[in-house]
Amino acid sequence: MGKTFGLWNWKGGVTKTTSTLNVASHLVEDHGLRVGTVDFDPQATLTKLAGLAPAELAAEETVLGALLPEEYGELDVREIIRDAPWGGWVLPATPDLAGAEPVLNSVPGPHSRLERALRAVRDDVDVILIDGPPRTGKLAFNLLGASDGIFVPVALSYASATSLKPLFQTVRLFSEYEHPVPVLGVFGTLSRNTRHCREVLEGLNEQLGDLMLDATVPNTVSVEDALPEGLAAWQLDRKSLGAKAYTRLTGDLLARTATTVTAAA
Repeated sequence: MGKTFGLWNWKGGVTKTTSTLNVASHLVEDHGLRVGTVDFDPQATLTKLAGLAPAELAAEETVLGALLPEEYGELDVREIIRDAPWGGWVLPATPDLAGAEPVLNSVPGPHSRLERALRAVRDDVDVILIDGPPRTGKLAFNLLGASDGIFVPVALSYASATSLKPLFQTVRLFSEYEHPVPVLGVFGTLSRNTRHCREVLEGLNEQLGDLMLDATVPNTVSVEDALPEGLAAWQLDRKSLGAKAYTRLTGDLLARTATTVTAAA
Protein backbone atom coordinates (compact mmCIF):
# COMPACT_ATOMS: atom_id res chain seq x y z
CA MET A 1 0.00 0.00 0.00
CA GLY A 2 1.31 3.41 -0.95
CA LYS A 3 1.99 6.15 1.56
CA THR A 4 0.28 9.52 1.59
CA PHE A 5 1.96 12.79 2.51
CA GLY A 6 0.46 16.25 2.72
CA LEU A 7 2.22 19.46 1.79
CA TRP A 8 0.49 22.01 3.93
CA ASN A 9 0.83 25.49 5.26
CA TRP A 10 -2.21 27.53 6.14
CA LYS A 11 -0.42 30.62 4.84
CA GLY A 12 -0.64 31.03 1.08
CA GLY A 13 2.13 32.07 -1.27
CA VAL A 14 4.73 29.62 0.04
CA THR A 15 5.06 27.56 -3.21
CA LYS A 16 3.03 24.69 -1.80
CA THR A 17 1.50 23.78 -5.15
CA THR A 18 4.74 24.34 -7.05
CA SER A 19 6.59 22.09 -4.63
CA THR A 20 3.93 19.37 -4.84
CA LEU A 21 4.26 19.31 -8.63
CA ASN A 22 8.07 19.37 -8.71
CA VAL A 23 8.59 16.80 -5.96
CA ALA A 24 6.06 14.46 -7.57
CA SER A 25 7.87 14.74 -10.88
CA HIS A 26 11.26 13.94 -9.34
CA LEU A 27 9.81 10.96 -7.48
CA VAL A 28 8.64 9.58 -10.82
CA GLU A 29 11.65 10.46 -12.96
CA ASP A 30 14.58 10.07 -10.58
CA HIS A 31 13.33 7.42 -8.18
CA GLY A 32 11.04 5.27 -10.32
CA LEU A 33 8.05 5.63 -8.00
CA ARG A 34 4.40 5.48 -8.95
CA VAL A 35 3.01 8.81 -7.80
CA GLY A 36 -0.38 10.44 -7.52
CA THR A 37 -1.13 14.04 -6.63
CA VAL A 38 -4.31 15.40 -5.09
CA ASP A 39 -5.45 18.98 -5.61
CA PHE A 40 -7.07 19.74 -2.26
CA ASP A 41 -6.98 23.51 -2.56
CA PRO A 42 -10.16 25.33 -3.67
CA GLN A 43 -7.98 27.64 -5.75
CA ALA A 44 -7.52 24.57 -8.00
CA THR A 45 -4.11 25.73 -9.19
CA LEU A 46 -2.70 22.21 -9.50
CA THR A 47 -5.71 21.29 -11.63
CA LYS A 48 -5.11 24.27 -13.92
CA LEU A 49 -1.42 23.38 -14.22
CA ALA A 50 -2.49 19.92 -15.36
CA GLY A 51 -4.19 21.59 -18.32
CA LEU A 52 -7.71 21.15 -16.96
CA ALA A 53 -10.35 23.86 -16.78
CA PRO A 54 -12.02 23.76 -13.35
CA ALA A 55 -15.09 25.58 -14.68
CA GLU A 56 -15.71 22.69 -17.07
CA LEU A 57 -15.50 19.95 -14.44
CA ALA A 58 -18.59 18.61 -12.71
CA ALA A 59 -18.31 17.85 -9.01
CA GLU A 60 -18.47 14.14 -9.84
CA GLU A 61 -15.23 14.56 -11.81
CA THR A 62 -13.32 16.03 -8.86
CA VAL A 63 -12.22 15.38 -5.32
CA LEU A 64 -15.36 17.15 -4.06
CA GLY A 65 -17.56 14.40 -5.44
CA ALA A 66 -15.38 11.77 -3.81
CA LEU A 67 -15.66 13.54 -0.44
CA LEU A 68 -19.45 13.67 -0.35
CA PRO A 69 -21.17 10.49 -1.56
CA GLU A 70 -24.36 11.73 0.15
CA GLU A 71 -24.47 14.53 -2.41
CA TYR A 72 -22.95 12.94 -5.51
CA GLY A 73 -23.24 9.17 -5.08
CA GLU A 74 -20.50 6.63 -4.50
CA LEU A 75 -17.63 7.46 -6.84
CA ASP A 76 -14.54 5.45 -7.72
CA VAL A 77 -11.51 7.74 -7.57
CA ARG A 78 -9.83 5.57 -10.20
CA GLU A 79 -12.35 6.92 -12.70
CA ILE A 80 -11.73 10.55 -11.73
CA ILE A 81 -7.94 10.83 -11.76
CA ARG A 82 -6.25 12.31 -14.83
CA ASP A 83 -2.76 11.94 -16.27
CA ALA A 84 -0.49 14.76 -15.11
CA PRO A 85 2.07 16.39 -17.43
CA TRP A 86 4.65 16.33 -14.63
CA GLY A 87 4.24 12.55 -14.24
CA GLY A 88 1.80 10.21 -12.54
CA TRP A 89 -1.76 11.33 -12.07
CA VAL A 90 -3.74 14.15 -10.49
CA LEU A 91 -7.08 14.12 -8.71
CA PRO A 92 -8.54 17.49 -9.75
CA ALA A 93 -10.45 20.13 -7.81
CA THR A 94 -12.59 23.17 -8.51
CA PRO A 95 -13.36 26.26 -6.42
CA ASP A 96 -16.57 24.51 -5.36
CA LEU A 97 -14.41 22.46 -3.00
CA ALA A 98 -14.65 25.38 -0.57
CA GLY A 99 -18.36 24.61 -0.26
CA ALA A 100 -17.54 21.28 1.36
CA GLU A 101 -16.57 23.02 4.61
CA PRO A 102 -20.11 23.61 5.95
CA VAL A 103 -21.40 20.29 4.59
CA LEU A 104 -18.66 18.37 6.39
CA ASN A 105 -19.94 19.80 9.67
CA SER A 106 -23.08 17.68 9.40
CA VAL A 107 -21.91 14.31 8.04
CA PRO A 108 -20.49 11.29 9.86
CA GLY A 109 -16.73 10.85 9.82
CA PRO A 110 -16.10 14.40 8.61
CA HIS A 111 -12.32 14.20 9.00
CA SER A 112 -11.82 10.84 7.28
CA ARG A 113 -13.59 11.50 3.99
CA LEU A 114 -10.45 12.04 1.91
CA GLU A 115 -8.70 9.04 3.44
CA ARG A 116 -11.68 6.84 2.57
CA ALA A 117 -11.79 8.17 -1.00
CA LEU A 118 -8.08 7.48 -1.57
CA ARG A 119 -8.28 3.86 -0.42
CA ALA A 120 -9.25 2.87 -3.97
CA VAL A 121 -5.90 4.01 -5.39
CA ARG A 122 -3.41 3.52 -2.57
CA ASP A 123 -2.56 -0.01 -3.68
CA ASP A 124 -1.77 1.26 -7.19
CA VAL A 125 0.88 3.82 -6.20
CA ASP A 126 3.95 4.18 -4.04
CA VAL A 127 3.31 7.77 -2.98
CA ILE A 128 0.38 10.18 -2.96
CA LEU A 129 1.12 13.88 -2.41
CA ILE A 130 -1.72 16.13 -1.28
CA ASP A 131 -1.56 19.82 -2.15
CA GLY A 132 -3.32 21.18 0.90
CA PRO A 133 -5.59 24.20 1.39
CA PRO A 134 -4.08 27.50 2.58
CA ARG A 135 -6.35 27.53 5.61
CA THR A 136 -7.43 25.51 8.60
CA GLY A 137 -10.86 23.90 8.93
CA LYS A 138 -12.52 20.71 7.75
CA LEU A 139 -10.51 20.46 4.54
CA ALA A 140 -7.25 20.77 6.45
CA PHE A 141 -8.44 18.14 8.92
CA ASN A 142 -9.18 15.84 5.99
CA LEU A 143 -5.66 16.36 4.69
CA LEU A 144 -4.31 15.41 8.11
CA GLY A 145 -6.68 12.47 8.34
CA ALA A 146 -5.47 11.09 5.01
CA SER A 147 -1.74 11.67 5.59
CA ASP A 148 0.94 9.41 7.00
CA GLY A 149 2.87 12.61 7.68
CA ILE A 150 3.13 16.17 6.44
CA PHE A 151 5.82 18.43 5.06
CA VAL A 152 5.60 22.16 5.58
CA PRO A 153 6.91 24.67 3.01
CA VAL A 154 7.66 28.06 4.51
CA ALA A 155 8.68 31.16 2.59
CA LEU A 156 11.85 32.70 3.97
CA SER A 157 10.16 35.82 5.28
CA TYR A 158 9.37 36.89 8.82
CA ALA A 159 5.62 36.92 8.11
CA SER A 160 5.64 33.35 6.82
CA ALA A 161 7.93 32.03 9.55
CA THR A 162 5.65 33.34 12.29
CA SER A 163 2.72 31.37 10.86
CA LEU A 164 4.24 28.06 11.90
CA LYS A 165 3.25 28.10 15.57
CA PRO A 166 -0.54 27.89 15.01
CA LEU A 167 0.04 25.27 12.30
CA PHE A 168 1.96 23.07 14.72
CA GLN A 169 -0.76 23.60 17.33
CA THR A 170 -3.39 22.44 14.85
CA VAL A 171 -1.41 19.30 14.01
CA ARG A 172 -0.82 18.59 17.71
CA LEU A 173 -4.51 18.88 18.56
CA PHE A 174 -5.53 16.70 15.61
CA SER A 175 -2.94 14.11 16.61
CA GLU A 176 -4.23 14.13 20.17
CA TYR A 177 -7.94 13.80 19.41
CA GLU A 178 -7.99 11.97 16.06
CA HIS A 179 -4.83 10.03 15.19
CA PRO A 180 -1.11 10.85 15.24
CA VAL A 181 0.16 12.76 12.21
CA PRO A 182 3.87 13.58 12.36
CA VAL A 183 5.38 16.71 10.87
CA LEU A 184 8.18 15.03 8.92
CA GLY A 185 10.00 18.15 7.84
CA VAL A 186 9.92 21.88 7.15
CA PHE A 187 11.67 23.40 4.15
CA GLY A 188 12.42 26.98 3.14
CA THR A 189 11.12 28.38 -0.13
CA LEU A 190 11.41 31.59 -2.16
CA SER A 191 14.99 31.88 -0.98
CA ARG A 192 17.04 34.83 -2.20
CA ASN A 193 20.61 35.83 -1.55
CA THR A 194 19.68 38.51 0.95
CA ARG A 195 20.44 39.08 4.61
CA HIS A 196 16.75 38.91 5.39
CA CYS A 197 16.40 35.40 3.95
CA ARG A 198 19.58 34.22 5.64
CA GLU A 199 18.41 35.54 9.01
CA VAL A 200 14.99 33.92 8.68
CA LEU A 201 16.55 30.59 7.69
CA GLU A 202 19.01 30.79 10.58
CA GLY A 203 16.14 31.49 12.96
CA LEU A 204 14.13 28.55 11.65
CA ASN A 205 17.10 26.22 12.04
CA GLU A 206 17.60 27.39 15.62
CA GLN A 207 13.91 27.05 16.42
CA LEU A 208 13.17 23.74 14.69
CA GLY A 209 16.52 21.95 14.73
CA ASP A 210 16.45 18.61 12.93
CA LEU A 211 12.91 19.24 11.73
CA MET A 212 14.33 21.62 9.10
CA LEU A 213 15.36 19.97 5.85
CA ASP A 214 18.73 20.90 4.40
CA ALA A 215 17.39 21.80 0.96
CA THR A 216 15.82 25.18 0.25
CA VAL A 217 14.00 26.27 -2.88
CA PRO A 218 15.25 29.48 -4.51
CA ASN A 219 13.08 32.22 -5.92
CA THR A 220 14.07 31.55 -9.51
CA VAL A 221 12.53 31.99 -12.95
CA SER A 222 13.53 28.45 -13.90
CA VAL A 223 10.69 27.15 -11.74
CA GLU A 224 8.15 29.74 -12.87
CA ASP A 225 8.95 29.28 -16.56
CA ALA A 226 7.98 25.61 -16.41
CA LEU A 227 4.65 26.05 -14.64
CA PRO A 228 2.51 27.35 -17.53
CA GLU A 229 3.13 24.04 -19.30
CA GLY A 230 2.39 22.04 -16.16
CA LEU A 231 5.99 20.91 -16.04
CA ALA A 232 8.61 20.56 -13.34
CA ALA A 233 11.70 22.73 -13.62
CA TRP A 234 13.86 19.76 -14.64
CA GLN A 235 11.62 19.07 -17.64
CA LEU A 236 12.74 22.37 -19.18
CA ASP A 237 16.32 22.46 -17.97
CA ARG A 238 17.89 19.75 -15.83
CA LYS A 239 20.79 22.06 -14.96
CA SER A 240 18.67 24.99 -13.79
CA LEU A 241 18.76 26.27 -10.22
CA GLY A 242 15.16 25.20 -9.70
CA ALA A 243 15.75 21.68 -10.99
CA LYS A 244 18.80 21.21 -8.79
CA ALA A 245 16.98 22.55 -5.74
CA TYR A 246 14.02 20.22 -6.19
CA THR A 247 16.34 17.29 -6.83
CA ARG A 248 17.90 17.92 -3.41
CA LEU A 249 14.56 18.55 -1.75
CA THR A 250 13.07 15.33 -3.09
CA GLY A 251 16.05 13.43 -1.74
CA ASP A 252 15.56 15.06 1.66
CA LEU A 253 11.87 14.19 1.71
CA LEU A 254 12.56 10.59 0.78
CA ALA A 255 15.18 10.32 3.50
CA ARG A 256 12.53 11.28 6.05
CA THR A 257 10.22 8.57 4.71
CA ALA A 258 12.84 5.95 3.84
CA THR A 259 11.32 3.33 6.12
CA THR A 260 7.89 3.65 4.52
CA VAL A 261 8.37 4.36 0.81
CA THR A 262 9.81 1.82 -1.60
CA ALA A 263 9.33 1.41 -5.31
CA ALA A 264 7.19 -1.47 -6.46
CA ALA A 265 9.04 -4.39 -7.96
